[in-house]
This record gives sequence, C-alpha cells and structure tokens, in this order.
Amino acid sequence: MAEAEQEYDTLNVTFLQKPCPPPELIEAVRDALRRCPPQAG
Repeated sequence: MAEAEQEYDTLNVTFLQKPCPPPELIEAVRDALRRCPPQAG
C-alpha cells in the first residue's frame, strides 16, 4: 500500500483500509466533496 500511496501522492488521492466502517467511508466521501470545486451549470 505504501508504494501505491507514493505513486498517487500528487493526485490528491485518499486511501482507506478494507474493511472500511461505513461512518469512515461516509466521512471520506464528504471530505472529498468539500475539496471539489463547484461545477458550472
């Protein structure tokens, strides 16, 4: 996993351990959505 994390380091990717408890997954998705720029439209 450490090798993959280094490879994707510049892409702002979040890695989660499996099995990922639902509350942790939900919080990770919320954090990712907060970092996304607003979409035009």
